[in-house]
Amino acid sequence: MKVKKQNIERDFLILFIFLLLLIVHLPSIHAEEYYADIDITVDKSGFVTIDGATNYPDLLAENTGVYTSKEKNFWLLNITKYDFFSDFTFTLTLPKGASINYIKSSGHIRIEEEQGNLIIKGYGENTNLSIIVQYQLEKTSEILGVNTIDINLVLIVIILILVGLFLIVYFKEIDKK
Repeated sequence: MKVKKQNIERDFLILFIFLLLLIVHLPSIHAEEYYADIDITVDKSGFVTIDGATNYPDLLAENTGVYTSKEKNFWLLNITKYDFFSDFTFTLTLPKGASINYIKSSGHIRIEEEQGNLIIKGYGENTNLSIIVQYQLEKTSEILGVNTIDINLVLIVIILILVGLFLIVYFKEIDKK
């Protein structure tokens, strides 16, 4: 009976040591942890540039259409990586005139406006990286790369200056007579 008891105690001791080693080395058993500190820029054509620092393979990109799609007037940006990120931060800059219809991120976000661009800043820890934004661009007409609203404003100013000059010349002529 004593031999059986010693075997059971020995088995428990071996099991305890194995579990202790497993717990100590559990982080190294876990899959590789990724990080990202990235700047994402989307142009009016839907092309995406991702710059910054990351150890995730093929996350950085220049002028790619892989992350965007368009249906009618709506653009969809979808950057989703299902792998585990220990931490990530991002700054997403949408094109001028964009308005957001829907936004979802695996982290915390805030939206700002800077010089006519919507800026989405976000961060997250111990989760996957996911940024999904549905947006649309305001419809503007452009002539020779200049917005027609700007052209109309310039025309109004020119007309006002011409009217002012005409009135000055007209009243000077009246004063001479």
